Amino acid sequence: INAEYGEPKSPIMGISLQTMAMLQPLIVLAAVCTLALGGMPPCTDKAGTARWVVHQSSYGVLSSISVHLNGAPFGNVASFSDGTSNNATGEIYLFQSPLDTSMQDYQKDPRASLALTAQQDSDHCSNKQLDPEDPRCARVTVSGNVISINATSEGWNGPAQAALFSRHPIMKEWAGNQGHEFGFFKLNVSEVWIVDFFGGAAVISAHDYFAADPSKVDQYLAKLS
Repeated sequence: INAEYGEPKSPIMGISLQTMAMLQPLIVLAAVCTLALGGMPPCTDKAGTARWVVHQSSYGVLSSISVHLNGAPFGNVASFSDGTSNNATGEIYLFQSPLDTSMQDYQKDPRASLALTAQQDSDHCSNKQLDPEDPRCARVTVSGNVISINATSEGWNGPAQAALFSRHPIMKEWAGNQGHEFGFFKLNVSEVWIVDFFGGAAVISAHDYFAADPSKVDQYLAKLS
């Protein structure tokens, strides 16, 4: 018995049983957090989880500083790819027409954010009866500048074309549409925001995001198949 407070003590580090009872839910949550559930990296690996969500997604909501809305934000669904199915690069490659409203925005202000959720393509969250807004249903927002890569080695006949045409085959037909002048762009990543568990959001630097081991991303994705 604790003579000062009258509380029985746990044999573990002298912590009171009352305190242990209060900490138990947090201990359970921490244990769950370290598990790679359903193919997703553990929530302790923020950069790895962000890379996982990016690679398993094929589209997202790309937001711009709108010209036609006088500077208000404008969100637009955009197909993208970060690599072929077995090559997670983390790059956000886009195949867009300059006639698209968002692309007109980027000509004035290239800043953009791409919002993604683990629910989008794999039903990762609904299979676990998680609402898309549940913290355990990972949400990722990738921010940076949209830049043209048409004249670079990344664009035509490069990794962007391989990434996009392999996962969005219809884009091969768009490439032949001379009137729309489709071309390759990428979101030049500056930072990544993520919520994938209780405890609030984390901000990942571009360096840490790209440093995440892509082989681990492929390893986790393999568990989904």
